[in-house]
Amino acid sequence: VYYPATWQARNLGEGNQEVIFDSGVGEFIGISVQENPNGLSALDWYSQSLTDFNSYVLQEVNLGSIQAIKSLDGFSLYFSGTNGGKNYIYTLTYNIGNKTEVAYKTTFQMMQKSFEFIP
Repeated sequence: VYYPATWQARNLGEGNQEVIFDSGVGEFIGISVQENPNGLSALDWYSQSLTDFNSYVLQEVNLGSIQAIKSLDGFSLYFSGTNGGKNYIYTLTYNIGNKTEVAYKTTFQMMQKSFEFIP
């Protein structure tokens, strides 16, 4: 994934399962990886993971060849993928912290479009 050179990337999880890209001004973009042993689509995984699932809070989107689901506010994106013969769910989340305005919407979109699976 591409991210601004001035942002700090930090690994938060063991085995590189969560990375935070910090803007330095209270907003950050995170990527997390969760195992998906049944190889479910992002929508099916999401619906099985939440007890109060409501499909109306999601939009289906395509990022090149990747099919994903996005929250209606546009701050969370979920997609499934395979790496090393294992299935995973990848989540990209934009956290604006305690701010009331979104400063890095274009950056988040760029990061979504640049995301690539590398086995």
